[in-house]
Amino acid sequence: MMLILTLTLIALLQLLLIQAFTYAVPAWFVGIVLAEILSFLASIYFKYLTGIPLSANLTLKGIIYATILGIVIPIISSILPIRQALTKNLHDSIDVRRSKTKAVEMKVERSEDGGVSWTLISVGLCLTIFGFSIYYVIPLSLLSEKLTLLLNMFFLLLIMMLLGLVMLSLNLQFLIERFVVAICLWWEKSAITNVVLKNLVAHRKRNRQTTMMYAISLGFIIFIYVSYDVQIKSILYQNQQQSG
Repeated sequence: MMLILTLTLIALLQLLLIQAFTYAVPAWFVGIVLAEILSFLASIYFKYLTGIPLSANLTLKGIIYATILGIVIPIISSILPIRQALTKNLHDSIDVRRSKTKAVEMKVERSEDGGVSWTLISVGLCLTIFGFSIYYVIPLSLLSEKLTLLLNMFFLLLIMMLLGLVMLSLNLQFLIERFVVAICLWWEKSAITNVVLKNLVAHRKRNRQTTMMYAISLGFIIFIYVSYDVQIKSILYQNQQQSG
C-alpha cells in the first residue's frame, strides 16, 4: 500500500492498463484456440448437413481482427476506472477494503447552470437517422433495385430493435430482482431479504450495466444462431430444388 501511494499519475495509468491486459492477453489466446476448435467442429457439421466442404482454418484477417479487438477493448474498458481514479484522491482510489458504492446520492443543480442536454441531442439525432432510413433509404433501395442496401437496412433495423428491447428490459430489472430474491431466499427471515433488496438498490447502477452487457451478448448470440439456421435451411432448400 505504501509503495502504491508513491506512484505518479502516469505510473497509476500504466498500472491500470497493465491490469486490464493481464486479463485480455490470456483471453485472446484461449479465444483463438477455441475458435479454431469450434470452426473445425462447425465445418464437419456443415458438411454433414449440406455436403459442402468448408475450410476449418482461421483466416489471417480474422486473427488480425481478433487481435485488434483484444487490444482496443481493454483500453476502452479502462477508461471508466481511470476516470474514477482521477476524480478521487489516490488513497481512496486504491483502497479495496471499503466499498465504493454509495447507497444514497444527492445532486443539486441550478437552473441557470443547466447547459445543453447531450442525451436529448443524441436521442433526437438517432431518431432523425432512423426516420431518414425508413422514409428515404428503404424506398430508394427498392426503386433502384439495390438488394444489398435493402438487406443492410433490414439488418440495421433488427440490431436497433435488439438494442431497444434491451433498453426496455431495464425497466423490469427491479421486478426481476425481487422475483429472484423471493425464489432463492424464500426460507430466510424477512429481515434478511430486506437487507438483500436494499443492497440490490444500492448496487442498481452497477447491476444495470451488467444486465445490459449480458442481455446484449445473449441477444447477439441468439441473433447469430437464428441467422445461421436460416442460411442452412435456405441452402438445403436450394439443393433439394436443384435435385428435383
